[in-house]
Amino acid sequence: MMTLKERVMPIKLQQLRALEKRLGRLSGKMKDDIALYEAGYRGEQNLDYHLGFLGVNEFEIVHDVRISNGRGNYFQIDTLVLTTQFFVILEVKNMVGRFEFNDELKQMVRIWNGEEVLMQNPLNQVRRQQTQLSDWLLDRGFPLMPIEQLIVFANPSTIVHSTEAGRHTLSKVVYAEGVVPRLEKLKSNYGKAKSYLDNVKLRKVAEQLKASHSPF
Repeated sequence: MMTLKERVMPIKLQQLRALEKRLGRLSGKMKDDIALYEAGYRGEQNLDYHLGFLGVNEFEIVHDVRISNGRGNYFQIDTLVLTTQFFVILEVKNMVGRFEFNDELKQMVRIWNGEEVLMQNPLNQVRRQQTQLSDWLLDRGFPLMPIEQLIVFANPSTIVHSTEAGRHTLSKVVYAEGVVPRLEKLKSNYGKAKSYLDNVKLRKVAEQLKASHSPF
């Protein structure tokens, strides 16, 4: 595995921590924001640990890219796995509780401490990222790659459940410790399918993604 863009602490979290250090005491809202960003960052670090066990020469990794879609908006990808045959977008969630999916309603329900909270299905977000990444590739003369999507739950105590209405989303869900076997299975499934890029062009894609990154 080659990592072309390393993960860094989110700028917003850096700013909140600096503010906390300077003021010594933050409001309840700011404390909640720090806890939320820290949980997300820890989840991403947990994923990175497991990705470290990927094959040395088969995958390239780009973390935390925020890229213009060319129409005045930006899309952000937690982790992008690159191969010559396919790409994989990894969307990381570090939350506790029980989660249920409904594909038809495009919703996710979080059940925690006896309360149910309705949330957007993260697969919808990843599909938008897939569309925008495909457009980005085509705009730069790269081929239209197959782009897989995985929702990664970083906390092993999280319970993921799905009824028949959420089976498709469930097939895209994996725990952090299961990411490497899932990626290796994808690689095996593609088998002798055509390669859209050679290794030189694959590196060029990764380098252009890194160069196109626009921090907040």
